Amino acid sequence: MLIEQKLKDLGIEKLLIADDLPENINAAKEYFQGVDGLEVDYCDSGSLAIEKIQSKARVGEQYNFIMSDMEMESPESGLSVIREGFRNYTIGVIVTGRNYNQSDTAAHGPSTTILPTVKSVNGRKNKPEVWQQLFEKSIDHYEKQAPLRGALERSKKYSGESVNFRHRLEPVAAGIMPFLITMYLETYQEIEQVINNE
Repeated sequence: MLIEQKLKDLGIEKLLIADDLPENINAAKEYFQGVDGLEVDYCDSGSLAIEKIQSKARVGEQYNFIMSDMEMESPESGLSVIREGFRNYTIGVIVTGRNYNQSDTAAHGPSTTILPTVKSVNGRKNKPEVWQQLFEKSIDHYEKQAPLRGALERSKKYSGESVNFRHRLEPVAAGIMPFLITMYLETYQEIEQVINNE
């Protein structure tokens, strides 16, 4: 199945990419300009990505998917971006060249990893074909997250406001399901476990 058809079937029309390296953004632009029907915004920092997510939310819009680097202006910028996405009903992944299982001298290896899936793609993000593989694998991950997507949609429908799970775990409204909170926390515990196992 062509990626465009899969995106249409999943309702993915708006994508946010966050990466602080210009060569990575340029490679992403080169790949994504060939994906029909997909609107892509690019950010060179985690703080700008968070600002874009919040800006969309203020006008009643949202991204359908987020792909963020991990280390930008801080070592955990990507986690902040993905958390903000969840607060605004958007699933995302971290795409990092950092190899958390290696010493600092070999920290950025020849492959790029998608978290929380821990799937890897050979090559770095400065090549369009790497972005293609990362995107296809990330969309496969997204497709398997049907329960989480459904829970996010229901919570959005019933709460009508952004969800701030980290700072208050009590329901924002009757529509917030306990399993949504559990799935959110488990996802980020997996990512943090990978990071902490340096």
